[in-house]
Amino acid sequence: MHKEPVLYQPSNPARFGLLFFFIVVGLISVFVWNEAPDYRILLVAIVGFLFFYGSIADFFIQSGIRRGLRAYSNDDYETAIRELERAYEFFERNSWIDRYRRIIALDISAIGYREVTLYNIGTIQLQAGNLDGAKAAYRRMLESFPKNRLAQRGMEMIVNLEQPSAD
Repeated sequence: MHKEPVLYQPSNPARFGLLFFFIVVGLISVFVWNEAPDYRILLVAIVGFLFFYGSIADFFIQSGIRRGLRAYSNDDYETAIRELERAYEFFERNSWIDRYRRIIALDISAIGYREVTLYNIGTIQLQAGNLDGAKAAYRRMLESFPKNRLAQRGMEMIVNLEQPSAD
């Protein structure tokens, strides 16, 4: 069985787009605020802080997801699922992190940490051959995020796998 792709946000390219935006604003300010250089220093300090803060917050927030995916890449599905379940529980207890991830970790992706984590759990369960575990993960995902197309596709794939072949 080949490895299914696991949805994950290893880095956030949007953060680099945001950084680029602030750099452009900073460069423009060099030419606009020639008579007030103190503002340029403040702008550079704010941009640096936001980028550093977003990187650190993202690293710590997603550490459980990273541990799970590291175990998955080493074919240690049991540890991967356990780590991802812990990460999911963390995000459930601290739902505000997911809700405000755009501010906390400068993460502007459309899919949240809880969705990513449940999808990863379902995909790894499927890869491990545990259809019931995969089905449970995708069901949990659909209960919390009813319009999530990834979970819908995962459930459709399980239904297809459960159907007896016509051979």
